[in-house]
Amino acid sequence: MSMKIRLLNKRGGNTAPNKQTPSLRQQHRMWIASGLVLALSGCFDSDDDNDYQAPEENAAPVAVDQMLTTQADIAFDGTLTASDEDGDALTFGLGENGSLGSAEVNTDGTFTYTPNAQVTGSDSFTFTVSDGVNQDVTATVSVTIEAQQVSFSSYTRDAFNQAATDEPLPINGREFTQDADDSTFDDLLIDQ
Repeated sequence: MSMKIRLLNKRGGNTAPNKQTPSLRQQHRMWIASGLVLALSGCFDSDDDNDYQAPEENAAPVAVDQMLTTQADIAFDGTLTASDEDGDALTFGLGENGSLGSAEVNTDGTFTYTPNAQVTGSDSFTFTVSDGVNQDVTATVSVTIEAQQVSFSSYTRDAFNQAATDEPLPINGREFTQDADDSTFDDLLIDQ
């Protein structure tokens, strides 16, 4: 970029002769008496229309609400969903945790939701997404914790095989399927 400044008199001529530099007082009088014209060259490309264009705003990321279903006492692994139209790298974090379970959210968007022991019902947790430029955005993951389907015969067999010092088998959060008949437990009967 180059810039040239010329002082012109009323007739468009130079106000100072080429070989003589006017004093500061003379320059001041010339500026008052004549107009100051700035000739700028090379500031803009020849095809530039000289319109100022503000830089584009960086768009905030978009976080997507999600729904998941798991069973009592069974953790769920997944990946949270978000996008950024500018292509900025996104960082995920945990917002508010659930009340019937807890979530761990990694910065890459992967997560693990673990329901509390022997619990069924509806829960939710929130997560945040940041693009490093805009304010964080938040979305919600809705969780349905269903009763765990348990075979009655295998559950009963496990209960009979427990030692007296073993922790009792959980009953809450279980839905038993009837798969037993009279001969299912013949091997557990004691001959008299």
